[in-house]
Amino acid sequence: MTGEFSMLWKIGIKAIGYSELDMAAPSPPPHVHVLEDEEPIAPVLPASPPLVAVESPNQHPLPSEGSKPDDYEEDPEEDPKEDLEEDPKQDPDEEIEQLAQEHRDANARHAELHSLVNRMDTDITLLTARVQEEEHRAEIAEGRLIELEVLVTSEFEEEEEVPAEDADSNSTIDDA
Repeated sequence: MTGEFSMLWKIGIKAIGYSELDMAAPSPPPHVHVLEDEEPIAPVLPASPPLVAVESPNQHPLPSEGSKPDDYEEDPEEDPKEDLEEDPKQDPDEEIEQLAQEHRDANARHAELHSLVNRMDTDITLLTARVQEEEHRAEIAEGRLIELEVLVTSEFEEEEEVPAEDADSNSTIDDA
C-alpha cells in the first residue's frame, strides 16, 4: 500500500482511509481525494503484497564466489603486470629487473620524442624565417612595381601632352 500511496502522492492525490475521518469500518476501502480540479479517479483498493519466493542463502553463491561467465575468456598476454602478481615462482629480483628495463625503455622513448619535438621546433623556426623573408621580398617587389607603374603612367601622360601642344602650335586662326 505504501508504494501505491507514494505513487498517488506524486501525482497529486491523497489517499484517505476511514480511520482518518473518524469513521469506524471493519475493513475500510480508502477514499480518493483529488487535490486539483480534475476528474475523480476510481478508488484504489489495498492490494495484497506480492508474493516473493524466499530462497535459502545456500542456493546461490555470492558474486565473489561465483565463476566467471562462460563467454568471458581471459587473455594472459593482455596485461603482463597481472601475470607477475599471479606467478609466485618469479624471483623478486627478476621482477625488479623487468620493471627497470621497462623504465629504461620508457626513458628512451621519451628522449626520442623530445629530440623529435626539438627538430620540429627548429624546422618550424627556419620555415617561419623563410616565409618572412619571402614576404619582405614580395613587399619590395610590390613597391618597385608601383614605382614602375607611376613612372610609366607619367611618361605616357607626357607623351600625350606633347603632341597636343604641337598640334595647337601648328594651328592657325583660319581653322577656327
